[in-house]
Formats: sequence, C-alpha cells, structure tokens
Amino acid sequence: MLAVVRFGKSALGAVVGTVRWFFDLLYGSIPAEFQSAFDSAESARRLLAVTRTFGVFAKQAVAAGDVSKEHVWLCKACPFLTLDFRGGLGPHFKGDFCEIDGRAKLSGMFTLGLFAKVFWTVWFCGLLVCIGLMTYASLLSGDPHPWWFPFAGLGMFSLGVAHVVVGKWFARDDIRWLSNVIEGALSDRHPMADGARHIEPHARIGEPSLPVLPSG
Repeated sequence: MLAVVRFGKSALGAVVGTVRWFFDLLYGSIPAEFQSAFDSAESARRLLAVTRTFGVFAKQAVAAGDVSKEHVWLCKACPFLTLDFRGGLGPHFKGDFCEIDGRAKLSGMFTLGLFAKVFWTVWFCGLLVCIGLMTYASLLSGDPHPWWFPFAGLGMFSLGVAHVVVGKWFARDDIRWLSNVIEGALSDRHPMADGARHIEPHARIGEPSLPVLPSG
C-alpha cells in the first residue's frame, strides 16, 4: 500500500512538473534591468537610433520594434531572404524607463511575442479539444477502426511542442544579442554622433552581459 502511495505521488509530481514546463515554454519570462548613463529622454533617443521599425529589408540582423520614453518593445529581426529557423519564436524585450537622480533605468522582461503566444495557445487548445472529442467518439463507437484517432491528435500535439522547443533553441542567443544592443546604446562609452539615426547594433561594447535577474 505504501509503495502504491509513493508511486501515486511520484506520478502526480511528474505530471505537475510537465505542466509547469509546458506553461513556462510558452508563457515564461526572464526579468531584465539595464542601467543608463543618461536621462530617460536621451536614453530613449539613443536606443531608438539603434533600432528599426521593420527589419525584414535590412542587410543583416537588426533590433526592430518601438522605442519611446513610455514604452520599449524590441526583438531581433533577420533579413527577409535569409534562413531563419526560429519560426517566430525569438524572445521579445518589453519594458519601460524609470528615472532616478537624473539617470534612467530600463526595466522589463524577455518573453515570447504576443502573436506566437496566441497562435500556439489556439493550436494546442484546439488539439486538446479534438483529442477529447475523438476519444469520446472512439469509446462510443462500435467500430474498432477509429481507435487510433486520438493518437493522431497526440502526434500533432507532440509535433507542435517539438516545433516550439526547436525554434526557441535556435533563438537561444537572442537575449544576449539584444542585451548587447541595449547596453551599448545606453552606455556613455558608445560613440554616437548627434542626430545619428542608425548605428550598427552588433557593435560590441566589451563582452555582452546577461540581464540582471532578481535575487531570491
């Protein structure tokens, strides 16, 4: 009896862990903070100078998105005619500026873009509904042939999970890349002429560092 209870607890723990992993795969986020050497207005201007509204027509990977004093949204955009195995699953940075003693701090998080979250949520929820309906129909049907229908749905569900995992794996360096772009724009060590609209986002300001994660 004790062995059965232990097995039940282990199985429940495995299920809960799998569900948490799955939700983190789609909806997880990594907090990040970037300290600026300038005030909010100048920080936004400098960050805007290294970004583009659209990056599909660029000759190389660029930081694309929207930058203002109130809101920052950035992602790594690759040229349209290059192979991009991320499948729209690269991380997006979403944050805003706050100013303390004349210096701005950009606080936000890295997470999947809204379109990717909505698309894959609809995909997985739709498949779960289909699997449930096919299972119900197979149990009620006297015909033994449809028994494999639920497994077809499980196969498509598994392929979707694999696609997300592989896409995020190909985008595994995007957080470091975007961090390097943001840190470079907000650093007073970055040479930037007044009125410049664009500087190379891959210009290195020392080694790129990962976002500052909260302790605890």
